[in-house]
Amino acid sequence: MVVNNQKLLLWLGFASIILLPNHDIFNYLFKGTPLFIWKQALAFMLLVTSIQYASRMANSLIGSSSVRKLGSILIYLIVFAALLGLANGLSLIRVAYGSIAYVGFMGMMVFASLVVQRKMLHTVLNTFVFLGLFIGCGLIFDYFTSYLSFLPRAADLSITEQLDGGHLRRVGFFLGSVNVGFPFLSFCLVAAALVLKKRRNSAALLRYSSLLLVLILGTYLTGSRSSIMLLISFAMILTVLAFKGLSLSKKFQFFIYAAAALPFVMTYASSFVFQADMLMARYSNALDQSALGNDLRYVVWQEGLALFQDAKLYVVGNGVGSSLAMIQDGFTSTGHYESSFFQSFSEAGLAGLVIRYFPGVYCIWLLIFRGCRISFVEKSLLLWLVFYVVSVSGAPNAAAYHTQMTYFFVVGLSLHVAYVRIYVYGLSAGGRLVNSNRWKASVI
Repeated sequence: MVVNNQKLLLWLGFASIILLPNHDIFNYLFKGTPLFIWKQALAFMLLVTSIQYASRMANSLIGSSSVRKLGSILIYLIVFAALLGLANGLSLIRVAYGSIAYVGFMGMMVFASLVVQRKMLHTVLNTFVFLGLFIGCGLIFDYFTSYLSFLPRAADLSITEQLDGGHLRRVGFFLGSVNVGFPFLSFCLVAAALVLKKRRNSAALLRYSSLLLVLILGTYLTGSRSSIMLLISFAMILTVLAFKGLSLSKKFQFFIYAAAALPFVMTYASSFVFQADMLMARYSNALDQSALGNDLRYVVWQEGLALFQDAKLYVVGNGVGSSLAMIQDGFTSTGHYESSFFQSFSEAGLAGLVIRYFPGVYCIWLLIFRGCRISFVEKSLLLWLVFYVVSVSGAPNAAAYHTQMTYFFVVGLSLHVAYVRIYVYGLSAGGRLVNSNRWKASVI
């Protein structure tokens, strides 16, 4: 029975990784049918299966106890918040959708422990790498062709309406909204870096270099200012960390790749990218309050800050799911305030903030303060978690299912690697590692 449960959890975990980033194509195919709730159904099956597996695996894996405790906290809090939402008069379907948007893919924490236990982590990492290449190339393909014109577009405008109206061409490929891609795509880059550090061969270096180029170019074409700024900053730090310790010949290969690609990309961007001037103008004043889109964003951020003046919201909130505008049940959406931070507080008060942020903040604390010197694996996970917190605080993308899925997977990995280190060395009374030598235990 346990073996079957493991297999089901593996299937559901891999299905989540592969299907969720490409959800827009399935949303289109299942539109108007009962299968339109396939993401919610997948989340429910994954959650139930992971709970069953976690209750049985006891202490078979280092860090599993922490996964179970963290999962229990999140479940109790979302049940509490859901009951408050129902008490506030929200419909059951709205509360159910909202709850899944918070913890639906929490099972990926258990999935992460399972793939480490079964020595399948490299398979998962390579899956992320190839998905990143597929989506990055897809964004570029989507920008220059009309073959995907049937997919939803910004402000519900078709491609023709966008171009005829002089609007900026916004692409999202199968990701959907253009501003939700960073958390998933940045972890694809982390996965490529982890494989590179493990393999240290030319093939892994070429995959990392190609993915880096494709993701930056594809994200640039989306017109998402926050995504491109975060991705470039993230990629620069990750690349420096990843190349530390690599041989001089491998570093030289990377610069050869970059030198060969840069003239092509520059020529391509200036000569073949239509609306190049509009894209450059959009990015050149990315933080200007008067820039298109920013005027509204800064206003609603101020409205989000004003929420903290309402003492009632700290405990009750407006109800889980109250910001969901796509559910037609007669309830007027409270809005997401262009920020997952404000959105979570608006919906569920302090409980919403804890559900959304505590797993990541706890792992950041664990990775930084529970050790002396940390490995590249831990540094890369820590870097991703920090950028994740920044990205979802400045955009309402934490509720995106592929974002949530990636988040909980990284949390699961972080708990594992942190507790492996603690188990190997032991802790002093002050919480520092007794042995200050560099941790060399193999994690991946």
